[in-house]
Amino acid sequence: MAYYWDQYFNPILQGVLLIFTIVAMFMLILNRWQDWRIKRNQLREAEVAAK
Repeated sequence: MAYYWDQYFNPILQGVLLIFTIVAMFMLILNRWQDWRIKRNQLREAEVAAK
């Protein structure tokens, strides 16, 4: 049973964890980038409104 577990389930589990980690990092980076873009647009609108 343990041999079966190591041979078949562990690589799948590791692959799933790897994909999940990559997706989580990508979502975090995308979220930060969108926040930065929104802030930049707000600053630009404020500058236009001030003129």
